[in-house]
Amino acid sequence: MLSLAVILTLAATPGHLPLRVLERLPLPAQAGPVSVRVDPLESRVTLTAPQGAAALARALRSLSPASCRSVQVDGDEVVLGCRSQRLAARVVSTGGGQALELRILAGLPTEGPDGFPLVAWDPAALRLEACPGLSPFSRGECLLAQGDRAAARAAFRQVGGDGGHAQLRLGDLALAEGDTASAAAQWSRVTTEPWRRLAAARLCQIDECSAAEESDSLHDSAGLPAPLAVDLAVHGARAVAFRGNLAEAVRRFSAAPAACAATPLLCRRVLLAALRADPATAEVALAAYARVPDRDRGELALPLVQAAAGCAQEAGAPEYAANLLAAATPLVPRPELGAHLLRTIELYLAADDAVRGRVVLDYARVHLGKKLPGPRWAAATRALRPQALPRPAPPPAEPAAPAEIAAAAEALARARALAPPETR
Repeated sequence: MLSLAVILTLAATPGHLPLRVLERLPLPAQAGPVSVRVDPLESRVTLTAPQGAAALARALRSLSPASCRSVQVDGDEVVLGCRSQRLAARVVSTGGGQALELRILAGLPTEGPDGFPLVAWDPAALRLEACPGLSPFSRGECLLAQGDRAAARAAFRQVGGDGGHAQLRLGDLALAEGDTASAAAQWSRVTTEPWRRLAAARLCQIDECSAAEESDSLHDSAGLPAPLAVDLAVHGARAVAFRGNLAEAVRRFSAAPAACAATPLLCRRVLLAALRADPATAEVALAAYARVPDRDRGELALPLVQAAAGCAQEAGAPEYAANLLAAATPLVPRPELGAHLLRTIELYLAADDAVRGRVVLDYARVHLGKKLPGPRWAAATRALRPQALPRPAPPPAEPAAPAEIAAAAEALARARALAPPETR
């Protein structure tokens, strides 16, 4: 049924990134309202259809989308496993209903939490006035750091034809708003250093160059002021991640704490994708996760610890996995608490640590009730009963006495037997 999908190869929509593939898949009316979430780093599109997830999944399987290799149902969600990280998707209205538009991009994704990172620069570190700033350059940076993009754009426009700092930032702001054509036009006009180095790296990100090793040299930050070096470190690590090398991206972020501090959500999303990747990549990510400051707080704290526990379990360290989950219990929403505690107990049982397993079981009974339903809970409870646990081995028998001690004991016994009663 592929003919039902519109596929355009190497096409481009005005103002948007060049495309390798565009598919438009009609969605069935019985699916009801559908929303979409894209996780490009994990090559995944998730459609939420509370009224008809099963019908939606059947329709998508019948269409055999070229961009995605699998269609799975998870509750009211339909999860598409796609063939590329360079992924964008949206639900669009059609004449008679709605359709899923899947796009495989030539460059890096620009939208969402995995999209173009707009890194704030400290104006004082660029030898500009400290915030709130006096010049359009410093004011623009201060406003960007505050999240006021409209005011920042107005400040940079006062000197927008400078061929340097302001021109670069106007391109950044255009791309952050989804206008790739305007961004490319602004960056192409940047002619002065060091801004031209950053502009060249950004232009690479929106075309085929981003998939080539050339991208690494363009993100070399040697000799740049600290804020610009951090900016290129962030963009370089992201470019490596979207070339499919999540392990190297994790290494780069780990080696540049300032890059993670500048874009904490992107840094954590790269780490999460790596923890869920192949075993070799996950091993690198698990070591990096152990060094993440405040890993039990902030965005993605719970998904990260769950993924790290899964990696530890696969690596043959169930007790470490259980300890991670036990420590993360305060993060778990009430509806998910039962499954979380059960998994923690099962991991402690796999590690032969019944003591901690019983502590978690007692906690579950206090917070979930005495009766814990389901065969897995029943099996875990039976395994933690005292009579179900292995009995401790008996103490070793006393070692045999040496021959001379045995002989002396026998002589003493004979002497006592022959002695008169009064002397016994």
